[in-house]
Amino acid sequence: MWGMLISNWENWGKLVMKWAQEENTRPRNVADLNQQMADGGAGGPFSTKQFQAVAFAQAPNETTVQIFLPTAAAIARAIQAMQDPNFRWTLPDFYRTDAFNNQPVNVDPANNLKFLAERIGDYAIGQCG
Repeated sequence: MWGMLISNWENWGKLVMKWAQEENTRPRNVADLNQQMADGGAGGPFSTKQFQAVAFAQAPNETTVQIFLPTAAAIARAIQAMQDPNFRWTLPDFYRTDAFNNQPVNVDPANNLKFLAERIGDYAIGQCG
């Protein structure tokens, strides 16, 4: 559904932090992105069938609200996936291990659309603190 598999979220986060802090280290295409992920032990790769380019969005300063918008197709794909009666949310393991006392994240299927909206709202304005 997401077009990639992160196997080490800490290492992925370290790559993202490096790209945020050092613009010249940012990958210029999906092949470079996949290579940096492999070299950084983050997992991957991003699907080259689903993704052809890499774009970065970074607020220009500390006083600008940056709102990251997913594509309409990504939202439609998520809503379509929720139509499957066997659909279950999969969140990165660090939520369970680091934040939820090793309890799984279980979303009542009746709340799937609500949870999708909440997740999108969270990452759309997430500013790391």
